[in-house]
Amino acid sequence: MVHNPTYRVISILQAVSNHQDGFTLSELTKETDIPLGTISPILKTLLDYRFLELDSSTNKYTIGIQSYYIGSSFVSKNSTLDLIRQEMNSLSNDCNETCQLGILKKGQVFYLIKVEGQEPIRIVSEVGKSLPAYTTALGKAILSRYTETELEELYPDGLKALTSNTITDMGILKDQLKDVKATGFAIENGESGEHTSCIAVPIHQNHEIVAGLSVVYPSFRETKEKRDFIKAALLKYKNNIEKILVEHNLI
Repeated sequence: MVHNPTYRVISILQAVSNHQDGFTLSELTKETDIPLGTISPILKTLLDYRFLELDSSTNKYTIGIQSYYIGSSFVSKNSTLDLIRQEMNSLSNDCNETCQLGILKKGQVFYLIKVEGQEPIRIVSEVGKSLPAYTTALGKAILSRYTETELEELYPDGLKALTSNTITDMGILKDQLKDVKATGFAIENGESGEHTSCIAVPIHQNHEIVAGLSVVYPSFRETKEKRDFIKAALLKYKNNIEKILVEHNLI
């Protein structure tokens, strides 16, 4: 027997999670068939506990960070993601550096999986952390799917600097994303952290970019030979991970 109050909460979360652009209150009421007087206090509670977010500029509800954290606990034990993590372990071992898998959420890149390299000096990052996508190679790999108009809509307040190297000119970012589309690789040079270098590739599922895969390392270890080796390794494991996604329809 279905417990209706619980079912309503589940219906709201499922509806919002399946619609990347979110829903207004009236749209969500129609989508879930929950009356306005019933859905309003549920939404307030979900907002208070950060299971949902409300965009004040569009009045649309989207999935919140607490929903992400719950999903992350599933990620840690999900067998399909274990397969991806195994590929990332091999990538990290091949490059002897840290590698990361992330997705895009409202202009921010969220790190889903991280595998540490074995070098004594490593870049500090963590699963669940988010950064402006335009400051990271991984984020730029995903942003390459956007048109110029969509990119401007994603960052209506412009690009804010995290370091002296962060790209803050939208025109320069657009040119970089054109390079990503042309070459298949995104590059970061000290844009999210002063001494960080990173190379990333987009991950495709059903011919769409759904995530990014990166190798990150301190800038002092940067050489042309290292860049070329990492690029070749990224392509190899990108293909392996995309095959896993086709088989398991995960992201």
